Amino acid sequence: MEEDKASTPNKGKDIYVGSASNPDYYQKREREKAKDILAKLDSEVKQMSFKRNGSECCIYRVPKPLRNVNWKAYSPLLISIGPLESQNIRLEAMEKEKLKYFKKLTERDGMDKKKIIDILISIENQEERLRHCYSEKFKLIKSSDFVKMILLDAVFIIQFLLESKDHDINDPKNFEPRMTFDIREDLMLLENQLPFFIIQEIYDQVNPPSQDGTVTPFLDLAKSHFGKHKFSQGEETSLSVKGSRHFTDLLRNLMLNGAIQRRYSVYPTKLKYSAVMLRNAGVKFLLVTQDKCLVNIKFEKGVLKIPLLEVDHSFERLVRNIMALEQCCYPVEAYVCGYIKFMDHLIDSAEDVGLLVGK
Repeated sequence: MEEDKASTPNKGKDIYVGSASNPDYYQKREREKAKDILAKLDSEVKQMSFKRNGSECCIYRVPKPLRNVNWKAYSPLLISIGPLESQNIRLEAMEKEKLKYFKKLTERDGMDKKKIIDILISIENQEERLRHCYSEKFKLIKSSDFVKMILLDAVFIIQFLLESKDHDINDPKNFEPRMTFDIREDLMLLENQLPFFIIQEIYDQVNPPSQDGTVTPFLDLAKSHFGKHKFSQGEETSLSVKGSRHFTDLLRNLMLNGAIQRRYSVYPTKLKYSAVMLRNAGVKFLLVTQDKCLVNIKFEKGVLKIPLLEVDHSFERLVRNIMALEQCCYPVEAYVCGYIKFMDHLIDSAEDVGLLVGK
C-alpha cells in the first residue's frame, strides 16, 4: 500500500511532464486555437462584406443626433424610395401608384415583355453593387423582392420626372399639385434614394439616346426638375453635377455650383459675432449676386461679402438632408455644414435678419 501511495503521485506527474515535454502537443493546441480565432474573424469579415466596397456607399440612415432635432425633416410624407424606407407602413398607399406607372411603361410603343425582362436582368446583375450603396445590409429583403423594389421605384422616378417636364393636356397628371410638391420633396431626402447609375441604366433602356436630341438625357431631366431653386442657377465649374450619385447629392452639387474660393473664405469657427455686433464694430456688408456658390463668403478690407441666398418653404428640409449627407459622406468637404454654422453665428436676432435682408 505504501508503495502504491508513493508511486501514485509520481505516476500522475510522469503523465503531466510527459505532455509538457512534448512540443508537438502544444504546437497542435496553439494551431487549433489560432484556427478557431481565424474562423471567427472570417465570419465577422463576411458579415461586414459590404464595407469592402465602402466607396460605393452613399445612401445613409440619418444619424440619431440630427434626427432627434427634427425627425420630420428626414421622413418621407407620401412615398418610399429604396430599401431604407420600404417597410414604412404609413407609405403603403403609394405602392399602387408605382404599379400604375409601371403599367404605363409596359403600354409604351416598343415596350414588350422581352425589354422588361432585360431590365430585370440588368438589375439582378448589379444587385450586389446596389446593396453596397446603402449603409445597411437588408438581409431580410429577398433578392427577388429587392430587384422588384428597385424596378418599381426607378420606373416611378422616371415617369414622374417625365410627367413634370412634358405635361400633355390629353394625358393628365396622376397627382394633384400638393401631392406633386410632397413627392418632389420626398425625392430629396437622404434616406429615400436610389443610386443614379441604376436609374440611368433603366432610363437609357426605356428612352434610348437619340441623335436628333429629342430624348432628354436623364441627368438633364433631373437638373431641370430640381434645378429650379434660386441657389442652383449658377454655372457648372469646379463641382460638376455629373458626379452626383443620387438626388440629395445632386442638390448639394447644385448648391455648391461654382468655384469654391478658399483664399479669402471665412472659416465658420473664426466668426462668433452677430451681424449687428459686426456692424457696430465697423464691418460693412456687401451682397454678392455674381457668385452663385453660397459658401464663397469673403472678408476683405473690412467688408464681409456674402452671396445672395433666397429661401423658400422647402429650404430647411433640403439643407438638413444635405448636412446629414455631408456628415456621413463628405466629412472633410462639409461646405454646407460650415455655411450653416457661419450663418447661425451671424444671425442671432430679428434685428440681424433685418440688417442682412436690407442689403
